[in-house]
Amino acid sequence: MNSRILMAGLILVLVGCAEPVTLERRWTVMGTYAQAEIVAFDEHSGEKMLEKVRSALERVDAEMSNWKQDSLLNQVNRQARTGPAKVSSADLYRCIRLAYEYAKNTGGAFDPTVGRLMQAYGFRPVRPRVPGEAELAAAMADSGWEKIQVFPETRSVRFSDPGLELDLGGIAKGYAVDVAARNFALPGIRSGLLDVGGTVYTWSVPGESRDWRIGIRDPELPDGSMGTLALRNRAAATSALYENSFTVDGVTYGHILDPRTGRPAETDVISATVISDSGAEADALSTAFFVAGTQGAGEMLQRSRRIEAILLVEGEDGPVLMLSGSLQDRFQVDPGFAARIDGRVRFILPPTTLE
Repeated sequence: MNSRILMAGLILVLVGCAEPVTLERRWTVMGTYAQAEIVAFDEHSGEKMLEKVRSALERVDAEMSNWKQDSLLNQVNRQARTGPAKVSSADLYRCIRLAYEYAKNTGGAFDPTVGRLMQAYGFRPVRPRVPGEAELAAAMADSGWEKIQVFPETRSVRFSDPGLELDLGGIAKGYAVDVAARNFALPGIRSGLLDVGGTVYTWSVPGESRDWRIGIRDPELPDGSMGTLALRNRAAATSALYENSFTVDGVTYGHILDPRTGRPAETDVISATVISDSGAEADALSTAFFVAGTQGAGEMLQRSRRIEAILLVEGEDGPVLMLSGSLQDRFQVDPGFAARIDGRVRFILPPTTLE
């Protein structure tokens, strides 16, 4: 037998028998944390993949940040007020176009033009305050997704209102997760989990015949969990007031604004989690479901494909956990949480099965 063939066969056997290695990293990006857990067939492949993931997240942050004056997004914001602004980055253009489509499909419950409103409430820069009626009216006048024009043939964007400002904070983390997760398919990678500020994507499975399991936070208890979700090749994102809020004169103002009123969203939804094939979609729709309330979220779910939801809502007798029927075998309710809400757990939201 040819010695080279024998040696190649021996190497394949040794690689096949090697135990997978697990690497975990946590760092700061996009104004929040990023956490990755990678199962690789060798440490070198895992480290290489983690470097690519981190690089992808930092690139998206540099392009889509409202906080960085020289970001591509802020360049577009300045240029699109006076005419069509060509978007040099394919990812930034695609994210803007997706944000526009989600705004249209949710009737404005999700809206990427809330930049002026976020400033009015002091969420950017961080100087929390309650705007006066005149300031609020002015910020509302400079908002509205209908004032965005996108031109696919030239990959450009134009605003019909010179005061408009795009703020991709409600979708950029999810989009960044999608971009970074492209690296999961690199050679030598068995599976992985990526979490950017609570928007999670998992690829393949961490071990034999079991999915990744992620905790869904109890919004009323900082260290509490509503339960665990089995997730594979899917993304999940949660919107709730614990993320960012401030209190003035006993009134709490959350960072999730209702673009249709210009005020913090006031609905029966306490927490909205959306599960999707896309991090960007999960991110945007979790915001939309929170803003739209139970009825609006239910209507959006009816129109959607492959979208599942976990909603903690205010009921007549206290909080109720409402979930898509398709999650019955994939969501395990925390016993302590179930006791706290007196067992009000209902698998009644669409869809009943995931196609």
